[in-house]
Amino acid sequence: MFLKWMLLFSALACLGYAQYACVWYRSAPICGTGNDCPTTYPNMMYHADSSGNAQYCPNSFGSKCWEGEKNLCCNANVNLQNTNTYSCGSY
Repeated sequence: MFLKWMLLFSALACLGYAQYACVWYRSAPICGTGNDCPTTYPNMMYHADSSGNAQYCPNSFGSKCWEGEKNLCCNANVNLQNTNTYSCGSY
């Protein structure tokens, strides 16, 4: 019984990030550089250093980068032409 609960908890934890179509990847204040994204969101679509400079998903950007930028990483089904059809988060 314990093993079943552990497997269920692990599966739900993995799905926690998958609720979003896109996520802002990296942590402020030192955000870093490059086009890296987590494996659950493999497509780097955009990058910015603050919510004011974020063309997409500014409400979920989080804290401003003092150095570097965050990447907007999305799953394969995202079309940035229509931003009203998906939800954004941070990773």
